[in-house]
Amino acid sequence: MNTKHSHRYTILLIISLVSVVGSILAYIYMWQAVRTELAQALSAREQSILEMSKKSREHELTRLYELTSFDRSRLRSFFISSDAVVSFIEALEALGPQTGSVVSLSEISAEAMDTAPVGAFGKARARINALGSWASVQRVLMLGESLPYKIHIDRVRLDGAEASSKDSSGLWRLSFDIEATLISATSSVIEKQ
Repeated sequence: MNTKHSHRYTILLIISLVSVVGSILAYIYMWQAVRTELAQALSAREQSILEMSKKSREHELTRLYELTSFDRSRLRSFFISSDAVVSFIEALEALGPQTGSVVSLSEISAEAMDTAPVGAFGKARARINALGSWASVQRVLMLGESLPYKIHIDRVRLDGAEASSKDSSGLWRLSFDIEATLISATSSVIEKQ
């Protein structure tokens, strides 16, 4: 009888060991499946956060684009189109009649922009000489500075005019260099943005 019981215990022991090993294997399989699912969920979460970040950035850029539309439309006026240099020179010559002084231009130069790539920058330069009353020559300088372009004024000189005749008394002589920024094919660059 004792052998019967020991045989029965052996079978029970084997069944117990098989079920323990099966349970361990099932636990390892489920643990691996949960780990894989967790890695996939974390990856999907990171992609979702990245997409939300991209959408937020896109919204910010769209908002910035809309907020700056007026400024971008005005941008063209700050530069002189490479084909409008003559208009710029005429605007400088018009300073005389506008201020009541005698204005002459010298040392006029403009960089050649004919073969420049679209959006390339250059410079237009001129030396302005004005003769007139104190107020009129000051207005020449003021209007020159307030031209609606990106302007740089340099070498300003103001002297009393020589009194060689009765008509020249109280006259002032003003001279200054003015430099404006040119842009090649301005309208194409601005409108494409």
